Amino acid sequence: MKLCLTMLGALLLAQDKVELKFQPRKGDKITSIEKTTMSLKIKVKSGDKEQESSFEQRGMDKKVREILEVKDGRCVKLLLDVQEDYEENKEPGAENFTKKENPLHGKKITILEKDGKVEYEGIENPDAKTKKSLKLQDPFSRMFPKKPLAVGASWEVS
Repeated sequence: MKLCLTMLGALLLAQDKVELKFQPRKGDKITSIEKTTMSLKIKVKSGDKEQESSFEQRGMDKKVREILEVKDGRCVKLLLDVQEDYEENKEPGAENFTKKENPLHGKKITILEKDGKVEYEGIENPDAKTKKSLKLQDPFSRMFPKKPLAVGASWEVS
């Protein structure tokens, strides 16, 4: 009996369409960790002389987004805990990395929507570049398909 129901469900699903939506709930937490590394080695040859140089860079961006309030299926208040946000550089000829903390490193920022405008608490006068990273929407929701898909169908993300 279970096998028949499973097969029937599978047949019905093959004809149905599926829609994926990000539906935030109060208390949801999303943690994102982004690590970057880059190494550049250059060899310059001028006549009989050859000179080597190298440069390295690495960084870490770790954020926890906690949804504080939801209205009409949309997040309208969010706590962004920027646990780590830094870059480290190793200049040519240097033995050690030098660390530079970015402006949001270690900050807890509340992002809220009031009267159709986005406001920030925990940071004063953020510049345009900083504002770009302070969003209420889940950054991964843009990966979902725009229209419902048949089960087993695929989609592309631009």
